[in-house]
Amino acid sequence: MLLDATTKGNWKGVYGGEGFHTVSDVISYPAYAQVKLTGQTSNTWTASTSDVRALQKASASDRVAGRWESSSFFTLDVNLTDGQTHRIAVYGLDWDTNNRVQRVDVLDWATDVLLDSRTIYDVKNGVQLPGTLVRGEGADPTSDSAANEAYDFAGDTYDFYDRILGRNSIDGAGMRIDSSVHYRVRFNNAFWNGRQMVYGDGDGVIFQHFTSAIEVIAHELSHGVTQFTSRLEYEGQSGALNEHYSDVIGVLVKQWKKQETAATADWLIGEGLLGPSVKGLALRSMKAPGTAYNDPRTLGRDPQPSHMKNFVNTDQDNGGVHINSGIPNKAFFNVATALGGFAWERAGKIWFNAFTRRLQVNSDFHDAAKATCDAAAELFGTSSPEQMAVADAWQKVGIKTVVAGPMISIKAPATQPSAPPPFAAVAPRPRPRKSR
Repeated sequence: MLLDATTKGNWKGVYGGEGFHTVSDVISYPAYAQVKLTGQTSNTWTASTSDVRALQKASASDRVAGRWESSSFFTLDVNLTDGQTHRIAVYGLDWDTNNRVQRVDVLDWATDVLLDSRTIYDVKNGVQLPGTLVRGEGADPTSDSAANEAYDFAGDTYDFYDRILGRNSIDGAGMRIDSSVHYRVRFNNAFWNGRQMVYGDGDGVIFQHFTSAIEVIAHELSHGVTQFTSRLEYEGQSGALNEHYSDVIGVLVKQWKKQETAATADWLIGEGLLGPSVKGLALRSMKAPGTAYNDPRTLGRDPQPSHMKNFVNTDQDNGGVHINSGIPNKAFFNVATALGGFAWERAGKIWFNAFTRRLQVNSDFHDAAKATCDAAAELFGTSSPEQMAVADAWQKVGIKTVVAGPMISIKAPATQPSAPPPFAAVAPRPRPRKSR
């Protein structure tokens, strides 16, 4: 849960008596909860719905206080509208030069979990990030469709990671999801910059606005997950795996949102992003790599291979990260369709386990094949139908793997690594790698 004062009024911090910290002048939070102050008399915040993701002051004159538990956070007791009392820890106070709290992160003391927290900024066709805050967690929709799409689809991605994969936001610890829309003028891209999401509006000719596709938003946010887990280097096969994992989560979030099975899904990444005159369906097809678009006037032909025999050696695109990702993409499609049903229930969990726990910075396609086989064994049993389906799927794209062997678990790094560079929305047409 996050309360962001930048659009909700100023939070002025002062030290009160008996070690309490007092904040005042909080205005217009969504009306969701009742609050009882720790160590002080009861103070009610307006309660109107069962949604507990944000709080509202009953009036601008109300004051709320919490007890300092350490130098970094204080606590208060919250009576939520579910009838239960939750202890809340407030931490991460970010002060500006005028002694105003600009950011306050809030999590449930009992579960140590931050609920999905989103902030949407408008760069207004400039380049200075993050821009002007236009929507915070729990706030009503704005008149800007791009801001609303960024907000809604970031929430869907958060919910998918939380409910299906058991991960608490990008960093696994409740990281707030910040997004900036209307970046530059006619900017043909969307990217995760290591701290937040950034969206261009497209030029209206080759690309439409990039917030319109839920799978693109889930794809980009998943680069953040890779940043905090395997840290796959954005070059060559490891870079293609980086792109592949983001495609997997992107398409799974879309399927989960639509409640589509592996058999009924379209398996397209970036459906609807191409301009009206471009001959193509999407940016990529996981079902049939190399068939997403074919327009000699604009993008050329989709260069993705679906088998190792067609692996592209090139100096472009960081060694073909958006090109050769078609090979593991096809492998995942093979697994999901072989197992049937909802792809996120078995294939997705196998891939999440492998890509967040078992791969390392320089892992290649063979490492990924072994990691997914090991993950399938851990989750569903050695020689299980799931593990055999994984091994068979990789073999069908030209990568043989061993279904038995020691399982490894790679812990996330203690320090935050740098993020990969922004991706090209469509892979460039490859040139052969120069001989050395």
